[in-house]
Amino acid sequence: MEITCSCGCGERIPAITKLGTPARYKHGHNAKPGHYDFRNPERVRKIREAKTGKPRPDMVGNRFRQGIPPVNPIPKGMRIAPQTEFGKGHVPWNKGKPHLARENNPNWKGGVIPASKVLRHTHRYRNWRNAVYQRDNWTCQFCDRRGVRLEPHHLKMFAHFPALRYDVDNGITLCYECHQLTKSPDFNEELKAS
Repeated sequence: MEITCSCGCGERIPAITKLGTPARYKHGHNAKPGHYDFRNPERVRKIREAKTGKPRPDMVGNRFRQGIPPVNPIPKGMRIAPQTEFGKGHVPWNKGKPHLARENNPNWKGGVIPASKVLRHTHRYRNWRNAVYQRDNWTCQFCDRRGVRLEPHHLKMFAHFPALRYDVDNGITLCYECHQLTKSPDFNEELKAS
């Protein structure tokens, strides 16, 4: 058995939904067509006209009103969460213990940042990466996709060939998925074949 959608569109729909309840509207329709559709230019115009020239009730000029009490004030003397506060005689767990910061932390490695991380965050590296992208027209050179996450790839390894790190001819533009394939051992054979 079918009925007509109640929104006025005239489409025929099953009288009972998949959940077993009586149907009134087609999925996505409602009693006021276009009411929630902010792409509808008429709706946008009506909203703009309704709001134009009216100040926000909680603001004066560019500042919030002074002296207006908060919506949910906390009475004086009342605490927000007493169970998380220190009670009488409660001692913090780290009182009298050395702080676990920097040298005192067991995971401390001497404040050393790996050299490769430092080199990959320089202006020279960024300029090299942008030059590779521009040369390859922001397109993955394996799957020819555009508009995806791109990554530059060094044809000769970054760590093993320091002289070629910033050579544009040593770079190729790959998408994220294709760049993951470069970690396989047979990648160099595929590259030589193409």
